[in-house]
Amino acid sequence: MSRTDVPAAAVRRPAAPAAVTWRLLAVLAGLLAVLTVLVAARWSPLVSLDHAVAVRAFAATSGHGLLIGWWKLLAAVTEPINLRVLMLLVGLGVLVRGRRDPRERVLGGWLVGVAVLEQVVGPYAKYLLDRPRPHWQHPIDTLSTSSYPAGHATGIACFASALVLLVLATTSAGWARRTAVAVAVALVLLVSADRLLLGMHYLSDVVAGLLLGLLTTLVCWRVAQSSFSVRE
Repeated sequence: MSRTDVPAAAVRRPAAPAAVTWRLLAVLAGLLAVLTVLVAARWSPLVSLDHAVAVRAFAATSGHGLLIGWWKLLAAVTEPINLRVLMLLVGLGVLVRGRRDPRERVLGGWLVGVAVLEQVVGPYAKYLLDRPRPHWQHPIDTLSTSSYPAGHATGIACFASALVLLVLATTSAGWARRTAVAVAVALVLLVSADRLLLGMHYLSDVVAGLLLGLLTTLVCWRVAQSSFSVRE
């Protein structure tokens, strides 16, 4: 049978080809490494930007009870542990449903792997620099953990990118893919804003968290690609 005779349903292409995944991993890792060095060196332009953004964001929320309540609720719902558990449950569900389908087993294992890896990477990355959180005379909330990178940002980037890749890998419906991307972007923007408006992090903390979350998802995705070619 010639290539043109292969039924369309039998043609499978990865949702994100291996070469693309490697390039993304290299770019994200490079950006995170540069940002970490600049934060560790207390590069003056970055320190000034962090301070300016932190002050303006905190001032926009401080003293506004309704806003504080909303942002605190969002922070509680999007706690990294909640996102890990959700990814773990979905991954296990895919594994159970796809016991006889190698492709679904790989997808399920990938999601479980993302949840487990983020559980390790997210909390322990904070020990790298042990950066103090922004200090306020009348803080909205306080945490004792390090500021860099932002754990909520890591968790939501991991979750959102996993959502997009899962939808890309399981459906070709344009509306579903567009919806997944829109939801993912909205979640990332909301949680990122939450970390700044509650005065819990600097801008560079949030950016580093987003980069780390994307890296976590893509590392696991690359492992999945080496096991099985996931259909676009």
